[in-house]
Amino acid sequence: MANENEVVRQLYRGSVEWPLAYFQRAALDTVAELIPFDSGMWARGGEAPEAIVDVYLDRQPMEMIQEYMAGPQNEDFLADVVRAHPGKTVNLRDLMSHEEFERTSIYKRFAKRWGVLQVLSTCWLEPQSHLLGILSMWRKSPRQVFTEAERALAERLVPHMAEAHRLCRIGYMRQAGRPAYANRQPMALCNPRGALIEVESGFFELLQREWPGWHGTTLPDALLPALKDKGNLLGHAVVVNVIVLGDVLRVQVRERSVLDSLGVRQQDIAQRYARGHSYREIAQALELAESTVRNHVATIFKKCRVGSKVELAALVLQLPYQAAD
Repeated sequence: MANENEVVRQLYRGSVEWPLAYFQRAALDTVAELIPFDSGMWARGGEAPEAIVDVYLDRQPMEMIQEYMAGPQNEDFLADVVRAHPGKTVNLRDLMSHEEFERTSIYKRFAKRWGVLQVLSTCWLEPQSHLLGILSMWRKSPRQVFTEAERALAERLVPHMAEAHRLCRIGYMRQAGRPAYANRQPMALCNPRGALIEVESGFFELLQREWPGWHGTTLPDALLPALKDKGNLLGHAVVVNVIVLGDVLRVQVRERSVLDSLGVRQQDIAQRYARGHSYREIAQALELAESTVRNHVATIFKKCRVGSKVELAALVLQLPYQAAD
């Protein structure tokens, strides 16, 4: 049987080796070696109407959370206690006896039906996305009480589970269709409605240059058309790019550059010229007259306020313009 240190090592190895879609299941299976449980939930939420951004139910159907959101959540006294003490794992049995729990409305309407009779629950605030995470482990036997040792162990393990999951999400963002130049550009994952799922450092600061009054866990309303079209948004201060990654969207943001004032053809020529291509090579590749390329380069220099190929290259290498070879 694994010990606590080995479980922590497995979680961080899993952040690199396990696919994102499989991570929560694998992490919970790993922790179950030390804290056995019958089912559980791992969810994150933000501001209304995105009270739940994502949820993983372990050995329970999605019907369970749908039923919970339809009414029992308003009677969930345990959730209120857990949210009031972020970082602390709460054992239901420390709040009341099983006999007292049986007399509550949430037991009669919800918990008994789904086998949620013993509960360990922990919440945490994610520093970058500002989402509230919650992880609950459930046992269906009223006699199989979570011990104080198990509660304390869960309290130590949950931060590692949350951090390893965050690292797995960031790895997914960085690798899925991401070219090398993107390493300098903060990005985030969101759902199609703009609710943030994961955020890299610097993302909020850049967006607030464009929308100074914006804050929260849902993207600015002005970005929603770009999410819908899965394209770009050229703002006054930033440029935002959106691509689809499975059932989520990756939103990448960078500072606006003088190169953004160029047209598509001029961007292509600037990229080629900065990479060392001659006027003749560019003209042949794009089927243009050499004099036309020279005129474009002169216009590019003027718009970008540069005086040499070296200065132009310094600009071009910072941006994701990819000329076709």
